[in-house]
Formats: sequence, structure tokens, C-alpha cells
Amino acid sequence: MRGRKNRRLWSTPKSRRGFAVPLLTAFLMAAAFAAPFVADAAGLFNSRAATAVDPSDTLEPTIAGLIHGPLPICGSGQRITCIVDGDTGWLNGEKWRLAGTDTPEISSPECQSELTIGIQARDRLRVLMTAGYLFERNGTDRYGRTLVEIRLADGRDVGDVLESEGLSQAWPNTGNRWCGR
Repeated sequence: MRGRKNRRLWSTPKSRRGFAVPLLTAFLMAAAFAAPFVADAAGLFNSRAATAVDPSDTLEPTIAGLIHGPLPICGSGQRITCIVDGDTGWLNGEKWRLAGTDTPEISSPECQSELTIGIQARDRLRVLMTAGYLFERNGTDRYGRTLVEIRLADGRDVGDVLESEGLSQAWPNTGNRWCGR
């Protein structure tokens, strides 16, 4: 009898059996559900926030000088390495602009068409550069941005690619072709 009595001290009463497992399961499910929202609020994987993860940590120059790695879209915080629009971005804290290339404005478009094509140009530039690119610096513009030509891993000039796809035009130019002016 004595062994039986001790066993009762260590066992869970029938009325409480199974209570801990569902409670633990509910807690873990709630934590798993909330984790992405908490991480997003903390800026850990917000693709629009260039400061969430310092992309310069993931960009690796190769022997040929090509830089490989994902490029986030610039957010409103500190800009390290990111894409602003189809012809402007940041590389390791240095603001650059594509030389001889003009893409539609995203931040202050004159019409809906300019905004739509501007977003397409920005996203296309991001995709093209992710495969690998090489910066060739060519001075600065009147706003202090470094003028660059970007050579892709396959040897093409990124400005030429954007222009051939109808996402940019040569600079300097007059008017706003995306809004019919």
C-alpha cells in the first residue's frame, strides 16, 4: 500500500489531467502567431526599412569587384545600402545617382502613370542589381550625389537595360514623357 500512496503524490489528479498540455499549446501558438508582428514592429524584416539589417554586412565584393546581395528599398530611417527609386540609391552610406539616366519620380510624381512606372523601374533596378553589379564613379551632380554607371554581372549597363525596357529615358531631357508632357 505504501507504494501506491506515494504514486498518488506524484501523479496528477484526473480533474487536472490534460489541462497543462492544451494551455502550453495555446501559449506556444499565440507566441508563434505574434512573433512576426513583433519582429515587424521592431523593424527586423521590414523590406522598406533599410536600417532593419545593415545590407553592407551581406554584400560581398567578388574577386572581379562585383557586389552581390539583396538590396532593400530605402525607408525613412538612416540609409546605408538601399534603392530609393529607379535611378537613385545608397551604397555603404554614399548616395548615388545613375549618370545619364532619368526614371520616373516616386516621391513626387506628377501623374499616376509616372508613379506606376517609377515603382516598376525601382523594382527592376533592384532585381538587376541583386545578381551582381560593379559601380563606376563619375564625379558628383549639383546635389552632391555621386554619379555612377552600374555594370551588371553579365556586362550590360543598367541604364541601357532600363531604357530598352521603357523604364527610363536619357538625361538630360525636357518634359515628363510618363505624364505626356
